Amino acid sequence: MPRDPCGLQGRERGRLSRIDARQAVGSEGGRIGYLDCFSGIAGDMLLGAIIDAGLDPDCLRAGLAPLGLSGYSLEVHSVTRAGVGGTRVEVASEGPQPARRLSDIVALLEASGLAPAIRRQAHMVFSALAAAEARVHRCAVGDVHFHEVGALDAIVEVVGAAVGLAALGIEHLYCSPLPVARGRIRSAHGDLPLPAPATLELLRGFPLRPGQADAELVTPTGAAILAVWATPAADWPAMVLEAVGYGAGGRDLASPNLIRLAVGRPEFGDRSALPGSSWLLDGAVLTEANLDDVTPQEVAYLLETLLDGGALDAWATPIVMKKGRPGVKLSALTMGFQAGTAAATFFREGITPGLRQFPVHRFRVPVEEVRVPVGDGEVRVKRIRGEGGFLRVWPEYEDCREIARKTGMPLARVLAAARRTASEPSPAVPAASPPIPTVLPEA
Repeated sequence: MPRDPCGLQGRERGRLSRIDARQAVGSEGGRIGYLDCFSGIAGDMLLGAIIDAGLDPDCLRAGLAPLGLSGYSLEVHSVTRAGVGGTRVEVASEGPQPARRLSDIVALLEASGLAPAIRRQAHMVFSALAAAEARVHRCAVGDVHFHEVGALDAIVEVVGAAVGLAALGIEHLYCSPLPVARGRIRSAHGDLPLPAPATLELLRGFPLRPGQADAELVTPTGAAILAVWATPAADWPAMVLEAVGYGAGGRDLASPNLIRLAVGRPEFGDRSALPGSSWLLDGAVLTEANLDDVTPQEVAYLLETLLDGGALDAWATPIVMKKGRPGVKLSALTMGFQAGTAAATFFREGITPGLRQFPVHRFRVPVEEVRVPVGDGEVRVKRIRGEGGFLRVWPEYEDCREIARKTGMPLARVLAAARRTASEPSPAVPAASPPIPTVLPEA
């Protein structure tokens, strides 16, 4: 089996996950996903939908390998639920699992070989779960003991979902209104009403509707995934549909116990900024705060954290505050669904008691990425064509630096060679987004 069949290792930070929206809006290659949660959502159902939409199970297993966990198996079956076919994923673990705290799961993620963006997405999901449990139990986040959601299968489901969405190229995730049922469910704390208290905490801001079954339709793990990664949407987003996958729950209900994942490319046909122009107009959110007591090291860390978390851009501006104090204005530009994540980063790091958010209009032109040969390697180059055919190119600095170090060529010469080759009519290799990996890619 290839060591990294999904291509999830060795990329730059923030270039993997759908939650990192920079790739989607910086080029025309990003996919969007719509979760039709007509029968709810759970971590195993989402994994099933991802595989059913076209991801090879071996690709998912290979993407999970850097997690470094043993004692479990990932079993994939084709099933039907109320006459509709889907894919059922079961994470079978060996033996009882310890009651883990958030710090235990964070330590596990940080010690893994997962790509930084995947680690961060999983970290955010479990942090959201811990915060919800802390509110329910009226305790500190650090005192929360995960029981069901801290088990090995929940960890695999969350990390696997992050890996799978990244491998499918899904960078924006939307979800339908969610069904909730009445009844009770047995937990480590005894019988709890449905929806589970932690689930309701996580679903603040999401539209809910009565469910048909007296069963848990939205699990805490599923709710946390939606709370961190998804934007609620009453209607389907405008997209060019490419694939559909159905993920099955473990029980047979009166209606199909499935979740439906639609994968496609965003339809920007009605977003042109000017008639006859190639410019595109989209909406974003600007989050900013004025800081007067942070160190340069803290500013650098915060910018890196915001970018890792999916910000389109993040920057710091020197300012003069009241009473003549020097300070820094920290700014982050995100898509709308990431505005909450950016705000959470500001507050989680304890740098400010308040912040500002503004909707902004963003004008851009389509960007294409190509790979051009330079020396014995290849350089990724971004290209834009302006009005009148004007061409401008930007070689990727990290690629150029690596070639300069390997070959001994001056960096300026590598950059110039990449610009020159990318400006020719037929560049070597278009760096288009890969197709949905229905078969295991070669190494």
